[in-house]
Amino acid sequence: MSEDALIRKYFSFDANASALILGPGDDAALLRLPPGVCAISTDLFLQGAHFDSNTDPEDVGFKALAVNLSDLAAMGASPVCFTLALAMPRIDEPWLAGFSRGLQGLAQRYGIALAGGDLSCGALAATITVLGTLEGEASALRRDAAQVDDAVGVTGTLGDARLARLFPDRAGIESCVARLQRPEPRIAFGRRLRGHAHAAMDVSDGVLLDLRRLLQASRVGARVELAQVPLSAPVAAELSQHGNWFEILGGGEDYELVFTAPEHAWDAVQAAAASLDLPVARIGSVIAGSELHVTHDGAAVALPAELGHDHFTNPG
Repeated sequence: MSEDALIRKYFSFDANASALILGPGDDAALLRLPPGVCAISTDLFLQGAHFDSNTDPEDVGFKALAVNLSDLAAMGASPVCFTLALAMPRIDEPWLAGFSRGLQGLAQRYGIALAGGDLSCGALAATITVLGTLEGEASALRRDAAQVDDAVGVTGTLGDARLARLFPDRAGIESCVARLQRPEPRIAFGRRLRGHAHAAMDVSDGVLLDLRRLLQASRVGARVELAQVPLSAPVAAELSQHGNWFEILGGGEDYELVFTAPEHAWDAVQAAAASLDLPVARIGSVIAGSELHVTHDGAAVALPAELGHDHFTNPG
């Protein structure tokens, strides 16, 4: 089957996105965007690094788009459209059909269009670029805007994906496996955070590593209490028996949001989360200086050399 035929069969779905004038099939997409600020993010999704050869292709398609949407959520942006560059060693139509279903299902949920991209022969990999807009007057959520005395908050629960990576066949952690394979981008909450929070980013490489990146960008420090970190029942059980906080929290792939907000806005933040039935927990506070201090039940905890996942220095 030719490249053009593959595009027509698997990647010509319509998400009814009003911004798209002309999508796949021409040399470039044509978009109609509102005036104001746009947010753009790109992620590379590689077999062997981000998913295994036995991963359901529908899950691969879903997650490849979801991790990009999570970046838009961290900025408080609304997604508009995306592009896809897909390389594969050979044409595998059953795999393509599953990948397309996962991709299309999530795209249609958010009403975003596939604007274009490219197909090529090579090692299996998908590169997605998403484009979003920021409506209203509130500033985008950025990493460099945390302020001293802000509360540090996180959405959802942390460590589920890591537990699923460590013990993929363990009974009783099906919810964690679902979190690993199909993370939910916090788009709606990110939009509502604008105007309340000062800074935010998504938790892709581990909450402490990503928080430290935010702190470094903002030139501040923080205190974090591990006992306040929200955990699902399977993760809490693993930690209570023989787990290691940094093994669980440093695995990444949570795709929750970590953010800082002033004390006077915390009630509004909680109300926004409650309206979405999304748990939000306060895990610490921003402090002057440049250090990240971690405690457990008030006792200081020494930090390991590696706080989270890094594709080059700590790829495991």
